[in-house]
Amino acid sequence: MSRKTIGKMMIRSLVLGLMMVFTFAAANADASPVTRLEIYDLADRMLELVRGAELVNDPTAEDSQVEDGVAFVSEYGAVYMDSASLEDGQLNAVMVMDSEVAGPRDVRIDSSVNDIMEAIPSDNEDMEGSEYEALLYLTGSVEEGFSYGRVQRNGQRIISMVYGVTDPETESHVILNLIISGDGVTSMRVEGLNAQFTQAEAEELYASLKKMGEESGYIRVYQDSDGSKLDMFNENDLYCPAINYPSADPNQFGEDVEDALIDNEDGTWFRRIDGDGFEAVFSCDSEGKNATLISFSILSTDLEGPRRVRLGDLYTEVYNRFRHGEGGLDASETVETLYGTIGTAPYGVSEYGNGSEMVLRYVTDTMSGEQVELLLRFEETVLSEITLYTLQN
Repeated sequence: MSRKTIGKMMIRSLVLGLMMVFTFAAANADASPVTRLEIYDLADRMLELVRGAELVNDPTAEDSQVEDGVAFVSEYGAVYMDSASLEDGQLNAVMVMDSEVAGPRDVRIDSSVNDIMEAIPSDNEDMEGSEYEALLYLTGSVEEGFSYGRVQRNGQRIISMVYGVTDPETESHVILNLIISGDGVTSMRVEGLNAQFTQAEAEELYASLKKMGEESGYIRVYQDSDGSKLDMFNENDLYCPAINYPSADPNQFGEDVEDALIDNEDGTWFRRIDGDGFEAVFSCDSEGKNATLISFSILSTDLEGPRRVRLGDLYTEVYNRFRHGEGGLDASETVETLYGTIGTAPYGVSEYGNGSEMVLRYVTDTMSGEQVELLLRFEETVLSEITLYTLQN
């Protein structure tokens, strides 16, 4: 799969005293992981902002007593105290909801994942890990305190980026939690400000982070609003998690499928395979042999297509994985050339104007001389159809 690779993961062992300590070295030697001071600074600034703002809730009301403590909510977000006092209580946590409030390294509401990765060092720029999580860095030790960055996700859909720091002297573990939706920050939380973090808990967390760092096999597909940084749809994209389109064979899907031989009554035959979450159509002979894949449709949210697109993705998330911005709208203002010349591969096009429907089409040449199109159809900006098919010459 074609993608922009910003960095690659390195794992180094450092000796601290007589102990071997696992660590991720920052890609930028002049930068450093998020610190306790940066996290506390954000919390302190939020507390002062809320103290000077008009509250939009009643802290004495029952619904203001939440898991994090007593909520004091303002236009900037919320602070959570251990008592119903902004002046004398202890601060437990904060929630930032206003883009005017800057977090560490100037991360803010609406900052993109790329912005965060540029601002906070990581030695795992591709976010290699499992489908559900990835370790960005881990430095230090349980005995001396450690810092870490991690990602929680559902496939390509990043849910949060978490940065934590432990301190054994104060038995603390403070966390900056960046909540992500649609590849951008929607809120920032600071947690653990008034909680004890024991050595046993530190050992357990450290071990789980080390294990996370050993996971591999799943990476983030690079997204960017600057389409000039992205590659055109190409033959490499046809080798995707759901199917290796150029080399697919009808017998590879096993026996737990519906396998139908179709006579087109014009001397040609199709072989259609209906499986768990997909439909594959092959051209073939009258015996179902000499089959060549000519169409593959993804019907399940569990399968990922080229550049790991998945049913349910948002239009902007998909759009920002492919090259764009080189063309313009046609006279009807319903068709936008993303790159290339429509009709001459390679090219990309976006179609608008059919009610709530939008369509993205990307076409590439193959080494075998064919042209293959990726069709992505959206309803109300949500991806509802993913189909790869070979164009007729």
